[in-house]
Amino acid sequence: MTLPRAMLLDGNKEVIDMTYWDIKNIVKGKRAPLACENEHLENVIIEEGQDDAGHFYRLTTAQGNGWCRVTHYYETGTTTEEYTK
Repeated sequence: MTLPRAMLLDGNKEVIDMTYWDIKNIVKGKRAPLACENEHLENVIIEEGQDDAGHFYRLTTAQGNGWCRVTHYYETGTTTEEYTK
């Protein structure tokens, strides 16, 4: 699975090799949802939530190919990824 390599928030590169904990540090002190860009200048929305698997951050990336990549990063270290049109 390919993860976002660098997120841009407020014009600053924040993280390489994203994890739940990296995202938690990015959103610290900010209210989700947050809009930012990845290294491909694709728009990314960061949201947070809770389900049966636990607390997660959901990153929805509007990819240049017209698809949206939706990645869930869980506190346990688990990630899930799906694609929607």
